[in-house]
Amino acid sequence: MCVQRWCIRRGFTLVELLVVMGIISSLSAVVISINPLRQLSGTRDAARARTANELRSALRQYAIDKGTLPNESSIPSSRAGAVSICAYGLSDSGCLSFDVLVPQYIATFPSRDPLETNPNHLGYTVYREGNGVQVIARYVGKDQLPAFGYDKAVTFASGENYAIGSVIDTLRGYAYVSLNTMPAKIVKVRLSDLTPVATMTLDAGEGYGRNGVIDVAGGYAYFVIVVNNFTPSKVIKIRLSDFTRVGTFTLANGEYYINSITIDRDGVYGYLPIGNSLTPLTELVKIRLTDMEREATLPLDYPTYGSAVRAVLDPAQEYLYLATSSAPAKILKIRVDNLIVVSTLTFDIGESSPADIAMDPGGSFLYVALYTTPGTIVKVRLADFTRVGALTFFAGEDYAPVFDVGPDGTHGYATVGTNPGAIVKIHIPTFIRVGSFGAKQGENLLYARDVLFDDERNQGYVASYTAPGKLIRFHLGL
Repeated sequence: MCVQRWCIRRGFTLVELLVVMGIISSLSAVVISINPLRQLSGTRDAARARTANELRSALRQYAIDKGTLPNESSIPSSRAGAVSICAYGLSDSGCLSFDVLVPQYIATFPSRDPLETNPNHLGYTVYREGNGVQVIARYVGKDQLPAFGYDKAVTFASGENYAIGSVIDTLRGYAYVSLNTMPAKIVKVRLSDLTPVATMTLDAGEGYGRNGVIDVAGGYAYFVIVVNNFTPSKVIKIRLSDFTRVGTFTLANGEYYINSITIDRDGVYGYLPIGNSLTPLTELVKIRLTDMEREATLPLDYPTYGSAVRAVLDPAQEYLYLATSSAPAKILKIRVDNLIVVSTLTFDIGESSPADIAMDPGGSFLYVALYTTPGTIVKVRLADFTRVGALTFFAGEDYAPVFDVGPDGTHGYATVGTNPGAIVKIHIPTFIRVGSFGAKQGENLLYARDVLFDDERNQGYVASYTAPGKLIRFHLGL
């Protein structure tokens, strides 16, 4: 029925219904397309497809040049029998090695798929098809990223107490955890199944363990050993390939306490912040990592700066930023070529007891974790070396012994030094807290020195100061 210009209609035409359905379908597609998990899964699947094509092309070119495929007699002739490809430098009876493709046919061998649980396998399979060869990515479409939170922990053997410092070697698939025992011990943990596989016990009198650093490309790890407040501390050099101690640096008499170690990107020099309140001597010692000998020393005034605590290098390796324990805390900007202090930043009143220092991957900001009640993270802009903000934990979340920025620079992760401990997740671009989770009963994070990251598996690790010690694994989430 129509009255003048207005009409009352009893329904929609078929064309109108089809138009509305089309709009709804388009909106649904938009929603799906911006789902972060689906986007990440799609990105990883695209990378898997590229990797499979690169391996396939390299194998085919090898066959053209050599007249045969590598390990051709062992490559099945059907997709149903396709066999796994070994990760580079590794092998077992269930996979085939194609290391011979590097570097002539493929510049760098692909990394193991983050969903592959066998540490020796790549996550790709191979089979012959007619006169050619096919490579299949096993995990296409299978990504499922757990939310940020606790995963599991491994408990060390009896007597392997008080896990404190840790480093990670994602290339070879291991973490190394130092123990605050006498003598100190270092536990090697396989990441694929979170299993301890070896323990190194240092010599009698060489204790207690502190933090460590790793030169993955060079194949070495370095751990600080602090005996007591009046015995010179040491740095132990460990070769990763055979888990063997190959070098030692010892401070001179009167230099008693190494608080941490930082190394440059090329694994040439190490930097050791020295000092504590019982031995009022503060300095920064630079050592050569090749022969574990002293290169230079920067003396600092203890009444002005307190102890030198932790340091971080900028991406250009031109400046080192050193946190000191004065009240309030100070950050020193130091040229690494001549160990000259070029600038000093003093924090606000009440911002004292720095425990850790980190930098975003782009080298734009510093983040300093404070051992305060509750814990605090202070943000420093490097362009003008200015304090630009602070994030304070919730009431009861006391002490922030560790803060590290994740590998993509999007989030940072801080430990809460309570018992049980907790992990706080911070969105780096906005400097806003976005999540937290608690450790299990008795898992103490008060003395943790590092948060480790396995980017491929989207997981993090932190040491628990318990008896026996533990290594806790958690999901990074989106």
